[in-house]
Parts: sequence; structure tokens; C-alpha cells
Amino acid sequence: MISNSAGCIPTPPTGIKSYPRFTAIIHVVTPLVSLSQPVMKLLVAVAKSQYCAQVIVLWNCDKSAPAKHRWPTTSVPFIVIEGESK
Repeated sequence: MISNSAGCIPTPPTGIKSYPRFTAIIHVVTPLVSLSQPVMKLLVAVAKSQYCAQVIVLWNCDKSAPAKHRWPTTSVPFIVIEGESK
């Protein structure tokens, strides 16, 4: 399930003052049923978490990843790594 809400991102239990930050990994595989829009929404939703330090997108599709200018702007750094062509 893909959500556009930051409410689905884990939050620390009440009473804990510090919480470790995490690196999110999004693995995109073939067949990509629709265009990359759901992946972009997921990236934005995960990046909204105050506990997210960075995002790594592993792109393993027959189609190339979208051009750099098509990716959304996020408050955390992210990198897109494309798998080798088959």
C-alpha cells in the first residue's frame, strides 16, 4: 500500500526524547504497473518523517528511471541507483 500521509511513518513511543534516524530504501521493480507517480508520492511521504535521514531508490525496471529534473524536491537527500540492463 502506498500512502501520501506521514501518519503511516513510524513515530517513537511517548516519553522517548531521542530516536535514531533511518535510511529508507525504496526498491522499484518490473513490472512497473503505472508510471513513476506512485514512487514519487512514496518518496515524498517517507521524506516527510522527521526521523528520515536519507532515501535510497533502487530502480530495477526495464524502463529507465525518470530524468533528474522530474524527481520531487525533498527535505532529505536521496539517491537513485539504476540496476544494470538485462
